Amino acid sequence: MFKYILKSKFSFCFAVLFAVAASFGTVYFAFLLGNIIQVAVDGKLSALYAEGIKAAIIMTLTGALNFITSVLYNNYLTNSIRHVRSDFFNSIMNSRISFFIERNSNEYISMFLTDMSLVETNYFGSVFLILSNICLFLFGIASIFYLNWIIAITVLVTALVPMVVPGILSGLLRKVGKDYSSALEKFTVYVKDYLSGFEVIKGFNIVKKVSVNFLLQNKIITKKKRAKDNSTSAVQNISSTLGGLLFFVPLLLGAYLSLNGKFYIGGIITAVQLVNHILSPIQGIAKGFAELNTVRAVSAKILDVLKNNKPSDTDCVEKFDFTDSIKFTDVNFSFKTNENDLSGNSIERQVLKNLNLEINTGEKVLLVGKTGSGKSTVLKLLLKYFKNYSGSITIDGKNLCDIKAESLYSKFGMIHQNVFLFDDTIENNIRLGLNFQDTEIDKAIKHSGLSPLIEKNPDGKKFKVGENGGKLSGGEKQRLAIARCLLLNLPVLILDEITSSLDAETAQEIEKQILSLQDKTVIAVSHRLNKNLLAQYNKILVLQDGRVCECGTFDELIRLKKIFYSLYTLEAVERIQ
Repeated sequence: MFKYILKSKFSFCFAVLFAVAASFGTVYFAFLLGNIIQVAVDGKLSALYAEGIKAAIIMTLTGALNFITSVLYNNYLTNSIRHVRSDFFNSIMNSRISFFIERNSNEYISMFLTDMSLVETNYFGSVFLILSNICLFLFGIASIFYLNWIIAITVLVTALVPMVVPGILSGLLRKVGKDYSSALEKFTVYVKDYLSGFEVIKGFNIVKKVSVNFLLQNKIITKKKRAKDNSTSAVQNISSTLGGLLFFVPLLLGAYLSLNGKFYIGGIITAVQLVNHILSPIQGIAKGFAELNTVRAVSAKILDVLKNNKPSDTDCVEKFDFTDSIKFTDVNFSFKTNENDLSGNSIERQVLKNLNLEINTGEKVLLVGKTGSGKSTVLKLLLKYFKNYSGSITIDGKNLCDIKAESLYSKFGMIHQNVFLFDDTIENNIRLGLNFQDTEIDKAIKHSGLSPLIEKNPDGKKFKVGENGGKLSGGEKQRLAIARCLLLNLPVLILDEITSSLDAETAQEIEKQILSLQDKTVIAVSHRLNKNLLAQYNKILVLQDGRVCECGTFDELIRLKKIFYSLYTLEAVERIQ
C-alpha cells in the first residue's frame, strides 16, 4: 500500500510540513502564555500589550497553516484511495475468469465500498497521523529541552509508559479488526442476495425465515463492530489515562524548581502547555498504530487481489488466425468440489477424460449430453477460463496457451444463458462503448432480429432496457447479445444453453437465426433437440463421462441408434408430455 502514498507524495509531504509549521506556531504560543503569566507576576503592563499582540498574530497564522494542512491532507487521502480503487478495478478486469469466479461478486462489492473506506481512513490516514505526530513529538521535545533539560528528561521517561501499552495490545486489535472485516463481508453478501431474490422470497412466502436470518446476521455484525470499537477505545483510553501523568510531572517538578529559585512561574505554564506537544503526538501515534493493526487484514485482502489478479498471458501472441480447425487432443480436466475427504483435503471431480474432438472453420457444431457430461466445460476451456488441464487445445495448430486472451476474444464471442445488460439504451448495450457507425449498429439490429423491438418502441434504439434488461423479454435479451457479436464481426460464436430459459417457439426462432448466419463458426451447447434445427448442424458431438462417444450429422446419429438416439427420443417424449 505504501506505493500509493508515493503516488500522492507532493500532497503528503507538504501536508506534513505545514502540520509541523502549524505546530511551531502553537509551541511558540505556549511560550507566549508563559511570558504573559510572568509579565502579570512581575507587574509589567507595557510588556503585556506586546505579548498580547504577538499572541494574536501567532493564532491567526497558526489557523491559516492548519487550514492549508487540512486541504493538502484531504488531497493526499482522496488521491491515494483513488489510485487503489483504479488499480483494484483494473486488476479485476484483467484477471483470469477462473480467478474472478472463485469469489462471490458481493465480496468484491464489499471490498470496493467497505474495505476501501477502512483503508482510506485507517491506513492512509494513520500513516499521515503517525509521521506528522512523530515530527510534532520531536519538535515538542526539542522545545521543552530548550525550556529546561531536567523537566524534559523527566517527561521523556514518563512518556515511555503510554507508548509501550498500545504495542502490547496490538495483537488483540489485529484480531478484532480481521473478525469485523470478515463479518462485514458476509453481511454484505447476505443483504445483496436477499435484495436480488426479493421476488423469490415473496413468491415462496419465506419472508419470516429471511427476516429471522437477517436479524441473526445483523446481530453478528453488530457484535463484531462493538468488539472492534470497544477494543480500540480501550487502548486509546488506557493511553490517554497514562498520558495524563505527563501533566502532573512538569507541574510538580516546575513548582519544586521554582520554590528553589531554579525556575520561573511563567515557565511552569509553558512546560504544562508543551506537554500537550508531547502527549498529543504520543496519543496520535498510538491511535495510528492501533488503526493500522485493525486494517492490516483488510489491506492484505485487497493486496491479494491486486497481486494475483494479473494477466498471465503477457508473453503470448497478440494475433492469430482461425482458418483451419480447433482441436482438443487427450484433454483431461478436474476441479475441486466443496466436499472434503477424511484427511480434510478437497475432493476433485474429473470432468473431461482424454477428450478428443475437432471443429473446422465455418462449421455449425452442437455439443449434447446429459448434465455433467462436460459440455459447458469444453466451451470454458476453449475460452481460457481455466488452464489447469492436461493434453492440448490448438487453433490452427497454435497452442491455446500461447494465444493472448484479448486476441482470442477478438475472434471468439460467447453468448451466455443469462445475458447481462447495462441500465442503458439498446444502442449502447450493443455498442458497449465502442466506436461504430450508426449504419453498422442498424445492420447488427436487422440481422439479429431486433428490428420488431425497435419499431414498436417510440424511442427506437434509444429505448432504455432497465436494470439488467428488466424491460426486455428473454428472447429480446438473447437477440441483443447476438447483435453484439455481429457488430464486432466475430467469426466464431459460442452458445452455452442460450435457449434453455425461453419458450419453445422463441428458442427455435433464435437458434434458426444464428444457424442462418453466413461465414460464422458456431459451437453450441443445448438440451433442446429440435429435428429441423438439428439437421442444420454440420456436426453433432455427443459427450458422456467426459469423452466424445459419438460424432456425426443428425441423420447419421439417428441411424446409429445409440446414445444420441436415446437422448433425442427422451427429449421428444418430454416435449409431448
